[in-house]
Amino acid sequence: MVLIEDTRNQVGKHNNISIYCSTNGITLIRRKLEVGDYMIEGKQDISVDTKNSLLELCSDLSLRKIKGVNKDGDAPKTNLARFYRECGRAYASKIKLIILIEEAPIYRELKDIAYWKSPRTKISGTDLLRKIKKCHSIFGTEFILTTRSECPKRLIELLKNGNI
Repeated sequence: MVLIEDTRNQVGKHNNISIYCSTNGITLIRRKLEVGDYMIEGKQDISVDTKNSLLELCSDLSLRKIKGVNKDGDAPKTNLARFYRECGRAYASKIKLIILIEEAPIYRELKDIAYWKSPRTKISGTDLLRKIKKCHSIFGTEFILTTRSECPKRLIELLKNGNI
């Protein structure tokens, strides 16, 4: 099997995934993807976007302005607008987009996010959960919690089967 990692994904951000691939006979190549961070070669209907924490997802779902000019030459947009554009591209392209979030084992199900407390922002776990549900209802984007150690195996399972 060949796993494609998006070239815009920060190198070394998910070493656990590259180590898992090399020890399980999975070829990992880097190529620009339309949406998400990972796809299986020849199976372009499912993509997984990995987040290293709920805090990273919180940032993506925030109204914080993005510095600089975006690739279209427009004025800066918010993180939320950028995230919604990606979800919208997946929806329009009929690609099932799954957001796989690495987090502590105490957060096993989406409902557990309601108890999360951000160490850096004022957003509550309840607010974050509301934003996740809104994104799912608009675009069908799925959100899955996993631990760092389970992430690589879960990533491959999701890409192979698409089962949540």
